[in-house]
Amino acid sequence: MSALLRSLSFLFLLPVALSVMAQEQSTVLRNWLQERHADLGLSETDIAEWTVTSSSTDRKGVTYVYIKQLVNDLPVHGAVANFALRGGQVVAFGDRLLRNVASDAPGPVPALDAVQAVRRAARQLDLPITAVRVLRKDGPTELLLGPSGISHDPIPARLIYQPDGMGALRLAWDLTIRSSHSTNWWNLAVDAATGAILRTSDHIVHCDHPEGTFARPHNALDDLVRAPSGFAPMLLDGSGYRVFAMPVESPAHGPHALVVEPADPVASPFGWHDVDGVAGAEFTITQGNNVFASEDLADTDIPGYSPDGGPTLNFDFPYSPPESPLNYLDAAITNLFYTCNVLHDVWHHYGFDEQSGNFQTNNYGNGGSGNDEVIAQAQDGGGTNNANFGTPPDGESGRMQMYLWRTSADSTLFVNSPGSLEGVYGNAVAGFGPPLPQIPITADVVLVQDDTSPFNNGCEEILNGAAVSGRIALVDRGQC
Repeated sequence: MSALLRSLSFLFLLPVALSVMAQEQSTVLRNWLQERHADLGLSETDIAEWTVTSSSTDRKGVTYVYIKQLVNDLPVHGAVANFALRGGQVVAFGDRLLRNVASDAPGPVPALDAVQAVRRAARQLDLPITAVRVLRKDGPTELLLGPSGISHDPIPARLIYQPDGMGALRLAWDLTIRSSHSTNWWNLAVDAATGAILRTSDHIVHCDHPEGTFARPHNALDDLVRAPSGFAPMLLDGSGYRVFAMPVESPAHGPHALVVEPADPVASPFGWHDVDGVAGAEFTITQGNNVFASEDLADTDIPGYSPDGGPTLNFDFPYSPPESPLNYLDAAITNLFYTCNVLHDVWHHYGFDEQSGNFQTNNYGNGGSGNDEVIAQAQDGGGTNNANFGTPPDGESGRMQMYLWRTSADSTLFVNSPGSLEGVYGNAVAGFGPPLPQIPITADVVLVQDDTSPFNNGCEEILNGAAVSGRIALVDRGQC
């Protein structure tokens, strides 16, 4: 048999084999639950309806299967269980199934449809909604709606049962809205009878840095542990990145150095710039299978400029503080691309691989859902002094926003005259309004008082600038 015929036979038989394995797993789980449900406090009804949501096998041959409880063929939010199987036997069980789950469940027919649910959600989230269109209908319980002026993406809607926290279930529409008016990436449940929001959660996680967090020195080397064995020799693709290489924590902790061919050939077998699984980079910018890094200075949430390393993938750009961050944008994006890729490769060896739902465009036949690389935004214009990361379900891209950092020690105010006040002044940047302009403002500052005040000296000029940056010249009051 030719190699082509063998390949075609494999491709034909693979789905059949996977289907048989899935049926065998379901039979094992159903028998196990049937034998033990009484000991677990579960009724026959509680284990009657469920579906497998994911299944993966690790390198040691342990298969992990996750199931979700159903009522009237609809999923019950949060009612899940996980199993570990070895040799066709259950060796571990995690239980979040609900007891007496169907005793108080309403019927599966909603009073409000998905379009009405989106409108009710927008009203309660104070989002200005436009016309809601149905883009796709996968049956009466699953639809895809248009962004409707409130979301960056189309809005998936699915009919579910939502536990109310008091032992009862509510029929609800499960919606995902990546707000076009804030950084929130909402997953919420809207009551299919009343339109009230029953549950909200946010895919976006923000950094939290309480008072005094940075008051003590810290070395990232202290946190390192030995990596598991199995790392293969480095991939020879000629790539180079000038970065603060792991484990250097920040520019204060180590050099800005050139790292050559850092991609791990197990986690990223075709390098960091591949997406088709064939030798050779598809992108010469900071885009590839695991990460697409670019700027988002205007806070549009659309990938903007990315530096180009050319055909040799040479990303060697200078970092030159204390110049404007725009002057080292290439270096910042390169560092973000490098860091995200290193984390992807390291975590792959610890089990966060394709089957476990990691972030990759192409999963190279290793299971899981693809087309979900991390969208990483450098010098994002949506905020300061923070960062956030949105982690939706497998198959949807994670989204990372990295803001510029400003502190009260930033020297953005310079007084040129009079001599008695001349100097550099520390100041805090407002936590609201637009960011400081990149080009410094130089202007005269004049004391302005109320016209009715007896101390008014007649000065009429007003310096219009809520955020003043750069060299500021003071005008003596006597000049008015």
